[in-house]
Amino acid sequence: MQLRRSAAIVVGGGLTGAWLASAAGLISVDTTPQPRVVAVPTSGAETLADEVEAQSVRLKERLSRAPSPKPTGRNPFRFESVRPETARRAAPALRLAELPPPALPAPPPFRLEGIAERDVEGVKTRVAVLSSFGELFFVSEGGTVAGTYRAKSVGVDAIELEELATGTVIRLAIR
Repeated sequence: MQLRRSAAIVVGGGLTGAWLASAAGLISVDTTPQPRVVAVPTSGAETLADEVEAQSVRLKERLSRAPSPKPTGRNPFRFESVRPETARRAAPALRLAELPPPALPAPPPFRLEGIAERDVEGVKTRVAVLSSFGELFFVSEGGTVAGTYRAKSVGVDAIELEELATGTVIRLAIR
């Protein structure tokens, strides 16, 4: 068995070597015609340098005729105190008569959608359904709404909300 395997390896290696040697001997010849390269006459290095020199002279002449920017008194790299003549004066204090009256408190952003009753162990409790910005809130008496209002009382067709920050009471009724 060992001899047969060795012979197969030697014969396979010889055939592979012969195949590679025959492939190396093939030469492909490209028969497509190549385009002719024609030399283009140039103006020469001296004339090119002369043209660049002439352009730079014309550019310098144009820049010398251009208006120069006007100097300003501002220097962003120099720090100094504000000049007294340009310093702003303090605005006069408003008198009490000029103050606008205080704005009315904004109505709560809630709408009373309905009131439901539920019977829990013989005790009826009312739950108000409030809507605000696409959300529904279910609140019973003493519960809080959105952390800013507390339900003071829930009636048959209305609810009283007390704002926690100011203590103002707002009544919402079913429409």
